[in-house]
Amino acid sequence: MDDKDKQNSYDTEEDATEDQCDASTDNAEEKTVEDGAEDQSGAETVEASEQDQLRILFQTMQAENGRLHKDLESKKAESARFQTQANTLNDRLASTVSEYENYRRRTTAEKESISVESSVNAIKALLPALDNFYRAMEFSESNPESFKEGVEMTFNQLKTAFESLGVEEIHAEVGQSFDPALHNAVAHVDDEDLGESVVAEVFQKGYAIGDKVIRHTVVKVAN
Repeated sequence: MDDKDKQNSYDTEEDATEDQCDASTDNAEEKTVEDGAEDQSGAETVEASEQDQLRILFQTMQAENGRLHKDLESKKAESARFQTQANTLNDRLASTVSEYENYRRRTTAEKESISVESSVNAIKALLPALDNFYRAMEFSESNPESFKEGVEMTFNQLKTAFESLGVEEIHAEVGQSFDPALHNAVAHVDDEDLGESVVAEVFQKGYAIGDKVIRHTVVKVAN
């Protein structure tokens, strides 16, 4: 092979080598581009996934915030309702206390008035008898008969005064059964002529108004 042919052979080999290098470079560049595209795609996928998670988290937080806001408004409304009920009850209680105080003062005043009125009526009923006692005392020495009549008149007026006040004499007589609700036994005696636990003697008359005993009849009880 002459020099010219050798030179051509060298040139051909160099061209082939350059073509191979170019092909390798192109393949490497294509692979780099593909790898870059894959990396970019993966990054975009990760970024999209993170954005989706953030969006879901944000939506969840918004929903929870809305629920909490509704609960808060509901609690506020419930609290306002309870406060209104409490105010109403307080007003009723204050009104009831005020009414009770007014009632207590009114009834106390009425009781005092009734007590005074009762005393006045009792004194008025007894005044005529007191007047007759004064008159009888004037004749006690100079005219015994007039004194006796005055005492009898006073006695009758006292009985009338008691009757006008609703006062009744508690009936008690010898031989009557002893009643501890009406009689006060201050002495006992054995007497074969009398029955068991009966009145043997009346020492002092008793009086009552209706079922209320003013004074028990003082008696001696037999057997």
